Amino acid sequence: MQLQINETESIRKECERLLTAFCDRFPNEEFQNEAYTWLQKLFVHCDSFSGQPAGWAGGVVYVVKEWTTCKCPEVLNADMEEIFGMSMDVIRKRAYQVWEILEAGGEMDYPTHAFRPGTRAWALSQLISYLKAYVAEGLDDAREDRLARNAGFRPAPNSAHSLI
Repeated sequence: MQLQINETESIRKECERLLTAFCDRFPNEEFQNEAYTWLQKLFVHCDSFSGQPAGWAGGVVYVVKEWTTCKCPEVLNADMEEIFGMSMDVIRKRAYQVWEILEAGGEMDYPTHAFRPGTRAWALSQLISYLKAYVAEGLDDAREDRLARNAGFRPAPNSAHSLI
């Protein structure tokens, strides 16, 4: 039993170290607080971890980044792979496990029946958040792209395009 406790403690410390490295590279206080909260809840509800700590830390970050209201849109999958040294397949697998452990432990502050990853409501919420980010950051670029694509296009009189 003592070996199990020491092993879990070393995994927790390594996860915290990796999470700190992530938050140092992508400073965002709200995101950092949320990620540490999820990590602490994970260690309250699980005392046996298979695999490497980097996968679990990456899974926590992925859950917070993708499945909660606390977003970190500037983080790319390549950044996650670089920081945690794990493939996105492993990180996503651990993210699902983190979600399931906390859901089973009754720790979810989110409407899990509706926003469980993979449901239509979750997919719609993801689409809406991405569209909001696209509109906020890329509206001018989108207009320029559309104008460039349509350069030289002249709709016929009385066509639907001429009415827009």
